[in-house]
Amino acid sequence: MNKKDFLIRFFLVLIVFLATQSLSFANSNLKDGIDAYNSKNYKEAYGIFSQLSKQGDSQAQYILGTMYLNGLGVKKDYTKTYNFFEESASQNNSFGEYGLGYLYKHGLGVKKDLLKTLYWWEKSAQLNNKEALYGLGFLYSLGQGVELNYKKSFDYWQKAAYLGSSYAQYRLGLLYYEGDIEKNYINAYTWFDVAKRFSNPNEEIYDLAVHHLNIVKYKLTSNQISQAKELADKLYNQIKNNNQ
Repeated sequence: MNKKDFLIRFFLVLIVFLATQSLSFANSNLKDGIDAYNSKNYKEAYGIFSQLSKQGDSQAQYILGTMYLNGLGVKKDYTKTYNFFEESASQNNSFGEYGLGYLYKHGLGVKKDLLKTLYWWEKSAQLNNKEALYGLGFLYSLGQGVELNYKKSFDYWQKAAYLGSSYAQYRLGLLYYEGDIEKNYINAYTWFDVAKRFSNPNEEIYDLAVHHLNIVKYKLTSNQISQAKELADKLYNQIKNNNQ
């Protein structure tokens, strides 16, 4: 598998319900909707989010957009997805902005337009949305809609990594392993280890991190592995504490 195919294969930024981990439940009805959604009671969730959306709740609008995007409790409808994301983004909701960029990147309900993807993801990234930061890093790593620039990829992925994105953490490990920024196997091991800790065993990113940990360890001495593990411990705790 060549490098480009490898990068494309693992572009797995999911639009499905990314906002739930960053919600503050000032509105108890929103939490009820989240609970119903997570229980796969989509009919109840849809009713709650629809009411909140009419009241101008930008998170509810974003979530309704994801439901129409993925056909959860409703028939897939990219036009409605776009409309809900647009309503959410008009209130400077970073997930609504990210969602619009996602639609333009994949041509879902709109004409594929990487410049518009870049526009919306940059707006979202300014609000520290880790998915948008990760996505921008991905665009620069392949030169999609922009000039290929691994330094910018590194900068975006580093910001996302410190916000807890296991995908960005894994990408940083790859950059160090493959030498796109600098060849540094200790740093590569460190970030693969951190990515493993921030992912779940049932996720593909977890398997990828473990796979590359097993590869890069043969490039290191036992002392270097100990050093990398110590760095990973510090990074993991720092990132975890900063995002609580």
